[in-house]
Amino acid sequence: MAPKSAASKRKGPATPSPPTPLVLYKRALAAVKSWSPLCSETCDTEALTCLTACISQLQTRMGIQLRPQEETEVAASEAPATSTAANGTAQDSNVAGVPGAVVAAAAAAGQDGGISAGLAAALRQAEALAAAVGTGEDSKEEEEKDGCASSSGGASPYVAVVRHSLDLDLEDWEEEPGFLLASAHLELGKLLGRMWPRRWRCERAHLRAALALFPACVAARLALAQALLARSDHPSDLQQAEGLLAGALSTAERLAGGSG
Repeated sequence: MAPKSAASKRKGPATPSPPTPLVLYKRALAAVKSWSPLCSETCDTEALTCLTACISQLQTRMGIQLRPQEETEVAASEAPATSTAANGTAQDSNVAGVPGAVVAAAAAAGQDGGISAGLAAALRQAEALAAAVGTGEDSKEEEEKDGCASSSGGASPYVAVVRHSLDLDLEDWEEEPGFLLASAHLELGKLLGRMWPRRWRCERAHLRAALALFPACVAARLALAQALLARSDHPSDLQQAEGLLAGALSTAERLAGGSG
């Protein structure tokens, strides 16, 4: 009797699971740490792409609605795709939850001359997110001068979800996603503030988003105060910066007293 043919039971290559928001955040920090004049665009592209992907994943996880339903009925394929040079993984340059009109406005207003297509796409992601979560704190004149689209509603979709304590840990992001989301906005705002040309309004929009989620965040208060002082186009900038610095000092003193 002829032996039965044995069918191969070997499985094909396993499909890699997508990186978690925390992995993306850590990749971004590694890219920032690795920055040098010789690989500036590569590191900036990696950091921007990872941070925007991290933010988008967390927004989806937390059920944050960036726009009314009728404004979000846009095909997800409207925006082009880009890839990160550092790890070779493809990232969709469409920002989850941000309508194509907002992405297009940010792209049209962006200052992308003289940079690679990958970095330009990553910057448009960051600018579209800034437009979607912006709090409307900046004037229309500042918005046009900075080259960053404004959110249509003028109010941030974020609410305070993080309470300051000494027990906060990024590793607990699944139980405390708001802390990681605020941290990602903070790092993205700081990164935009270090780049040239500096995208002032987008920088402040992400820093304010971090504070909207985490009002007592000392690092976000300091970063936003520095951003306001660096430009200080209006007397109100100095007043806001003074208030932020005073609040940061008060929180730091309270935490220091509680840990002693």
